[in-house]
Amino acid sequence: MIALGVIDWAQTEALLEKNIRYIKNSKKIFVDVSRLGHLNQNDYRVFPTADMKGYTIEKRTEKGFVRMHSAYEPHREGRLLAEKIINQDSEGEVYIRFGFGFGYLFNYLLPCLKDIKGEVVVYEPSYDVFNYFIRLFDISVFFNGYEIRLFVSDDVSDVRKILPYTVRKALAKTYSDYTLGYYIFYENEIKKCIQSIKNFAGVEQSNRDTFALFKNKWATNIVINFPYILDSVGCEGFLGKLKGKPAILVSSGPSLNKNVHLLKEVQGKVFIIAAYTSVKTLEAHGIKPDMFFAIDAQQVAYEVDENYGIKDIPFVLYSSIGNDVVKAHDTNNFFVSTPKQLVMSAVYHSIMEYIGKPMTYEYISEGGNVAHSIVELLRLMDVQTIIMIGQDLAFTGGKHHAEEYLTGQNTYGENIFDHKTRLMVEDIYGEQVETDIVFQLSIEKFGEFAARSIKVVDATEGGAKIKNTEIITLREAIDKYMTEYTDPNFTKSIISEARTKGVVYDASDKQKAINYFKEMLIQCNKVPKIADEALLVAEKITKLYRFNRIPLPKELNKPMKMLKGYTEQIDSHKLAADAIFASWYADAAFEMSLKRDDDPDGLFYTKVTSFAIRAIKQSCEVLIPALKDTIEKLINEDV
Repeated sequence: MIALGVIDWAQTEALLEKNIRYIKNSKKIFVDVSRLGHLNQNDYRVFPTADMKGYTIEKRTEKGFVRMHSAYEPHREGRLLAEKIINQDSEGEVYIRFGFGFGYLFNYLLPCLKDIKGEVVVYEPSYDVFNYFIRLFDISVFFNGYEIRLFVSDDVSDVRKILPYTVRKALAKTYSDYTLGYYIFYENEIKKCIQSIKNFAGVEQSNRDTFALFKNKWATNIVINFPYILDSVGCEGFLGKLKGKPAILVSSGPSLNKNVHLLKEVQGKVFIIAAYTSVKTLEAHGIKPDMFFAIDAQQVAYEVDENYGIKDIPFVLYSSIGNDVVKAHDTNNFFVSTPKQLVMSAVYHSIMEYIGKPMTYEYISEGGNVAHSIVELLRLMDVQTIIMIGQDLAFTGGKHHAEEYLTGQNTYGENIFDHKTRLMVEDIYGEQVETDIVFQLSIEKFGEFAARSIKVVDATEGGAKIKNTEIITLREAIDKYMTEYTDPNFTKSIISEARTKGVVYDASDKQKAINYFKEMLIQCNKVPKIADEALLVAEKITKLYRFNRIPLPKELNKPMKMLKGYTEQIDSHKLAADAIFASWYADAAFEMSLKRDDDPDGLFYTKVTSFAIRAIKQSCEVLIPALKDTIEKLINEDV
């Protein structure tokens, strides 16, 4: 800090240049350097504090200049606030603070956090304030030896740079909703930053939970389902079959009970495709859709009355669907796959390529839920208008699903909405309704789809407002879009023709599948031993980095070379690697999202690789019994 007194800003040039050099070389400071060095002396003024131990800054307002920092004892107040933060929070957390200001809080907060191994992320929303700071204070004092990262931006879109640092604990434990003067002047920026952090943390946690839940199910389900896949057909025969016509998409939101009974008027005349989670409501109202669609690896079969005739209704299924659903409808299934690069389909594409029948038709589902997959199928069927019902994407009436779902749900639905980040959005009536982060993403994706593609009509009669859709009642939608369709057997002909044009498998395909799975089994039996050896080496490398010690290259060269060699051995077992690719991706990719630029490459590589190898070992061990059962089933049964 420069000497206290009347400031001659020309004398601060040397410190400014020193700080800019430091910022340019720092991997912990995220600043647009081109905006540094410019003082706004019209709207701000700086002067010594009353105790003559620091400076304070004031900003011009309609009521005159207002202080943004303490004008009395900023060091004392910074120390007291730092002690309060540390006393309230536990060891090893990430702390997000708003407003770096002149650094008085951080003079005391950083030493305390170093003792308990905490980290600090700071969002400074004002380049004006920061430009005064770097002329008055040595910024290196706040970074050398401390775990602090500073983001300076008056553009809230740049908050995305903060996000990978906030999810290390899913959501940073401590952040300040306001910081004295900062909240007065930058309320909008701080609120948007907080919401961005919450949104990102909620989505990342959801993704991580999904990976953790599914990583062993995706490949295992595909292996177990394969005998049924060989007995079924693909969806190629549906392409273009609804050209110029409307279709109804049924989801299982709480508003479904309002209008589902109207589907009887158009059943058989207009193509009705429903999310499998709506089956209990459809059964209760005597509605038989033309097709159900299910995608989730943990989905199990719903119990319905035998008289409902569910086996007569075709199912479109992801190849990684839960086997209970496949078995419940084993003679009336159509299988599809997501693109090869998506984790849940890696093994499916690998098998098909081995058999010699690579996928010619696959989904590019943008939202990740079953309704988005249905929309994609309808788009490829060349539908003209999609009429959605039950697509609340919100907790309409405090419920997350239709009444019959809630009373007849299986274990699949019991904990779907635990620990979700909640927020309020506009509903179709212009009021506010509660939703969560996952629903919000779906709202955005549907809005984007409706803006650029097929006409989308939202006849849900409740729930969140989806941009670019026509919002009307189902009664109005039927009268407007469906009155000209009178053939009661129209939809049955679509299904019948699609079944004759899908890919068919023969005995030679079955034998190739048996050979593939036998070789995969051999490889899966070998991988765990390699993984154990690799993890021992990874542990040795990790020990070298403990206690903040950076190992010498000669200490690292041999174990790092060995670890990379083991990963190459695992990758060389191609069939096993394809099968467990989902697990590798799930754990390693999440760690990659948290990479910090200042981490030692060797330690970071070791951590990520260790996560992936543990997942690979576990997946192979889970796959072994599934492979044995599938091989036996394929050998003993005809295609």
